[in-house]
Amino acid sequence: MENASIFNISVFYLIVISAGVCVLFLFFYFSYLRKVRMLFTMRSNFYENLEQEKLKISRELHDSLGAFLVPVKGFMNRNGQFDSTNVDFWTKHVSDFENYIGNVNENLYPSELLDNNLGEALNSISNNFNFTQCQLIIARFPDIYLKGNSGIHIYRIIQETLVNIIKHANPDFIRVSHQFDEQLLQINVLYQPNLELSLDQIKKGGRGKTNILQRIEILKGRYDCKKDEEIVFEKFMFDVKKV
Repeated sequence: MENASIFNISVFYLIVISAGVCVLFLFFYFSYLRKVRMLFTMRSNFYENLEQEKLKISRELHDSLGAFLVPVKGFMNRNGQFDSTNVDFWTKHVSDFENYIGNVNENLYPSELLDNNLGEALNSISNNFNFTQCQLIIARFPDIYLKGNSGIHIYRIIQETLVNIIKHANPDFIRVSHQFDEQLLQINVLYQPNLELSLDQIKKGGRGKTNILQRIEILKGRYDCKKDEEIVFEKFMFDVKKV
């Protein structure tokens, strides 16, 4: 009887020890799996962030280069010559572009946005297009301060839109107006193409339009484009509380 009791106790402790070993095994096993998943996630996030950063730099270079080349091409197409009336503009234009490229890895913001005032940056954007054949008319923006990277995205959206219009639609004029309050920032772009472009062609565009639509998606904004007879209306709408 005593031997049976000892046997039962031994079995009990053996079961307890076995259960404890199983629990420890499962604990370390699942801890290992958790670490593996975390490392895998960190690695995936690293490569995803790296690709996003490469895309961001590529996009900034593309937009800045486009804004630099449009007035250059317009000036050359008009057989322009450097003289006392324009040498200061071109000196500053080239210098600004050199600064953009030189600082692209440290600061992807254009100099106009260093004070984070989107309104002033948009007011100054017409300076980039002084020597194109297109007359750019911008209704003066008020001071607009947005959080995070929203300002640079909206600035680039409008800058790239103007570049695309001048390059592909060749209009005589572009009018830029806006509506701005505590709820909504809406930027309206109106122009009349001198080339025969369908609404689908205008909406689809090329790489520049793709960059624009990606930025709008990042800001959870809305884009609308209509063509009434020969006039094109493009609208960019952003919820101020979301950007």
